[in-house]
Amino acid sequence: MVRTAVLLVNFQNDFAKEGGKLYPGVGTVMKQTGMMENVPPLVEKARDQGAMIIHSPVDTDGAWNSEIVDELKPGSKDIVLSKRSDLSAFSGTNLETRLKEYDIERLIVAGFSTNSSILETIKDISSHGLSGVKAKVLMDGCASESTQTHFATINDELPAISEVLTTEEATEMLESNPCSKLVFKPLEPAPKKTKPRRRYTMFHQVKKLRIAMCDKWIAGDRFVRFLDRDADGRVDYDEFYDFLHQFGIAQETRLNVREVFDVLDANGQGSIPIDVLLEALRVQDDDFDDQGEEPQAGQLAPFPSPFLVGLVAHNNMKPSMMKFVKDHMSFFSRVKLVTTGSTGRALSSLGLKVEHLVSSGPLGGDQEIGALIAQGKVCAVFFFTDPLSAHPHAADIEALNRICCVHDTIFANNPSTATSLVYGLEHSAFGYSRLTGLNPTIGKETDVVGKYKEGQAKVIQAVSAPAIKKTDTLSTSYRKSVLRAPRAGKTEAEAQDRASSIKATRKSVMFAR
Repeated sequence: MVRTAVLLVNFQNDFAKEGGKLYPGVGTVMKQTGMMENVPPLVEKARDQGAMIIHSPVDTDGAWNSEIVDELKPGSKDIVLSKRSDLSAFSGTNLETRLKEYDIERLIVAGFSTNSSILETIKDISSHGLSGVKAKVLMDGCASESTQTHFATINDELPAISEVLTTEEATEMLESNPCSKLVFKPLEPAPKKTKPRRRYTMFHQVKKLRIAMCDKWIAGDRFVRFLDRDADGRVDYDEFYDFLHQFGIAQETRLNVREVFDVLDANGQGSIPIDVLLEALRVQDDDFDDQGEEPQAGQLAPFPSPFLVGLVAHNNMKPSMMKFVKDHMSFFSRVKLVTTGSTGRALSSLGLKVEHLVSSGPLGGDQEIGALIAQGKVCAVFFFTDPLSAHPHAADIEALNRICCVHDTIFANNPSTATSLVYGLEHSAFGYSRLTGLNPTIGKETDVVGKYKEGQAKVIQAVSAPAIKKTDTLSTSYRKSVLRAPRAGKTEAEAQDRASSIKATRKSVMFAR
């Protein structure tokens, strides 16, 4: 039996019922997956077995909109988390405390929306120290703004950090491996925060979009040119959605794209005039107020990663490396670092702890990092190489690059690529799962390595096979052909005369005996 919890995210009228503000965005996919028919029977079965049922609503406007749907009304022992102000079910709630208090081992997750709240909640499991919790996401128990987005998240992102299964498979799982019956007790109220979280509003989402665009140096007019692909002076939802996801803005800021669009489409025409969009995206004086102080390195919890991250820089590239690391301290202060000697000493001035210090590059440090990669201890390497100088250890530099390719290790060798890599490791499901060791592709050899090993196996088999024993005597037919063959330079008549002479000599010798 397994200690189990079922987490129901955003099962509210605003999402699941006609008349809800968010229903037009998710209603189509909700009907396609049949989630409102699939999830209630599974929840009832888990509740009967003694599982913990947890409801995680989001803060929305209107009493009816925020109510949990009738099909999944909380039972007397169900837990209803406080309404949160962000996408993840962990944000501003005591979900982590509940899961730890009852030693939950299996967490079944369903709800809205697949690519935002569901994905962010699953990503937050490991960052809250819940490595013992195995997440199970119901593919036909979730919905998103579009079929394409729903299945892209289900097929490409969630499998890297959780198990994805149908409600039918989940029901069979509960029958074959049922839930432990939990004894519930009241939870002590969490201490009040000194600074309350800002209330979630739709207009706050628009503000988040403006700030995200500033972070990416995207000007409002350029943003609109990208959006209005058909140049009709208006931006529809598909254009708006595709752009925000293409540039990673929605994922990184946990932006609710549908809500932002609905706010700007005030008349409900299904598209936004360009002038309205430009005005909404104009930076306001208070956009960067109350953003809080940047967390210091020591205040951030380390990533739950068993791997090292390599940092190397040639002498002329060390200033660039230092600036790059300083700009991304929130990432590098949370990973285990391996660096070459001189780079490590330079980084120590930033207050970073180096987990593994190797020799200077020209003295074999690059080779040492390569050995760690071959042993499967390094998940990514940032190597700022100097392309305009000659290096006495050029062979070592090339070898480190090659060994990264051999073992499919993530590698960046200039500031622009390195910046992209940091964002990928920290914010994307694929990169984060590689960093934390949850990605199933880790340790799998590439096709070229597999072919190389096959070739080596054939070579070893060939040299290991027993050698064929050569016969010491020639075959009878071969000896006869040699005796009968005429010598070089002799005619056939001369060869016959010589053969007769040899026979006569042999007879005389025999008679003499």
